[in-house]
Amino acid sequence: LLHDNTPGGIGGKELSAPQASLFASLAKGFFGEGTLPWDMVGVGVVLGVLMVVIDGILEQRRASFRAHVMPIAVGIYLPFGLAVPILAGGLIHAWRIRGLAGDGEREVAGRRGLLFASGVIAGEALMGVGLALLASFGIARLAPGLSADALSAATAAAAVLILVMYGRASRPS
Repeated sequence: LLHDNTPGGIGGKELSAPQASLFASLAKGFFGEGTLPWDMVGVGVVLGVLMVVIDGILEQRRASFRAHVMPIAVGIYLPFGLAVPILAGGLIHAWRIRGLAGDGEREVAGRRGLLFASGVIAGEALMGVGLALLASFGIARLAPGLSADALSAATAAAAVLILVMYGRASRPS
């Protein structure tokens, strides 16, 4: 639905898909249908192993800071435009668990917060499918008839509401 009802389709200007293009080029390179920059693959392997070693040293020293390889890999892999929301989410999470008593409470709050965030992401994906369905019926835009200022205020209110809901969802019981 999205591909057929969006100018340029998936991978076009409005629905860019850099991750899909990256994985497609990797798959083609691995199966001999294209070429891979093996020097860059080697650099990635070395960096990954280095991060695992650094994280192991930090874990042995029981450091409060860890260098988990997955967030670093995701930070490299995702478009730069997502760096600020990811950083903001990490800071909100750190602020949320800061005052909790022990590691058990922090773990519970972290898991509940992660579950809530996953639900928000799934809801966003379902909203995309719903919008694609509307586009397939020829509805290009929903105009609520509000001014630009009112739309901005509604967006800000929705963001605050989501943060409040996250705070409540991540409370330890």
